[in-house]
Amino acid sequence: MVIAIGVIVVMIMSMFTVAIIIIRKQSKKTEPEYFHTYMHQPGTNFSFSLKQNGNEECSVHNHQKMPLASTVKLLIAIEFARQVSEGLLDKNEQISLTELDLFYIPGTDGEAHPEWLSQIRQQQLIHNSHVNLIEVAKGMMAFSSNANTEYLLRRLGLDAINQQLTLLNLREHDDLYHFCTAVMIPAYLGEQYENEQVLDKLTKMSQDEYVLLAGQLTTELADGKLQELKQKVMPMSENLQRIWSDRLPGGTTADYLHLLELINQKTVLPKNMQDILDEIVETAMTNPRNQTWLKHAGFKGGSTKWVFTLAAYFTDHHHNTTELVFFANDLEPLQLMKLQENANEFMVKIVKDKEFLKTCAKVNRGFVVPLNKAE
Repeated sequence: MVIAIGVIVVMIMSMFTVAIIIIRKQSKKTEPEYFHTYMHQPGTNFSFSLKQNGNEECSVHNHQKMPLASTVKLLIAIEFARQVSEGLLDKNEQISLTELDLFYIPGTDGEAHPEWLSQIRQQQLIHNSHVNLIEVAKGMMAFSSNANTEYLLRRLGLDAINQQLTLLNLREHDDLYHFCTAVMIPAYLGEQYENEQVLDKLTKMSQDEYVLLAGQLTTELADGKLQELKQKVMPMSENLQRIWSDRLPGGTTADYLHLLELINQKTVLPKNMQDILDEIVETAMTNPRNQTWLKHAGFKGGSTKWVFTLAAYFTDHHHNTTELVFFANDLEPLQLMKLQENANEFMVKIVKDKEFLKTCAKVNRGFVVPLNKAE
């Protein structure tokens, strides 16, 4: 799926997957070097971590916490794999599409959920308006369906998902909450207050209050309520969008590099759990062209109007391993567009081109102006 960001298209094409297919596209000129260019621009707010064959090639601002956007869905996939592998969930359980639709908020997912539905229809995976539970998880990862995400957050349980942060030793990671439904909060407050008051209320609202309200709205959606309110979420002012973006769960590239290594090693997680996780995360490996040079490849990306995040791992047929994590915030529209457009080729070039990898690694050697310098 390709996310098209234009000048007029704001937000919420958003937390959703950065289109990544690990194949070279001849029809469109790309500029993988743009990532390197961006990292050398003064004042940019980014974090970059890169390992190859266990060696840390680059680590810049790797403990700086940033909004994760949809990359955080990787944690949900991990807990899903655990619960299925331990027999707590049946991956073939039939899930009603009507139930998933309760969590779909029009205009806020870049058509991710409708595109997922279109694909599973084409693949004849829908039976009597139901689909296997594992297809719901795949839709969250491959298409970044927010409706599927909210369904799984409820089904798996926030406490169980957040416990993975401790189990996986992710020390700098915010707890997950119902961050997709949180986009409804301005519309919900708008039922009670004028526009300026809504902005004031949101600005002054504590994160605990915000998280609690997002959870309450999710519960109401699950009960079939707020269906009319969902139609009023978009359009949304840029100020309100920014509050939502800034309040997304945050994490660091250091934590995600550690997480990707655990997944890519294929020996740390229990085998049954690893197999389920691979089935969800490594959908790119169903492409025959990827199979010609890769043994494993998994990734998750996301974006808001200001945020771009990408976490990816690869193992080629020569057993070379690569893990890379790139987070950026406070992006200008052109910067965001160029990062999204060049993500595929950037990753491929990092994995395949040793000289390009060395060039990118040079940002670790004093070429980048440090952020948050002492005044």
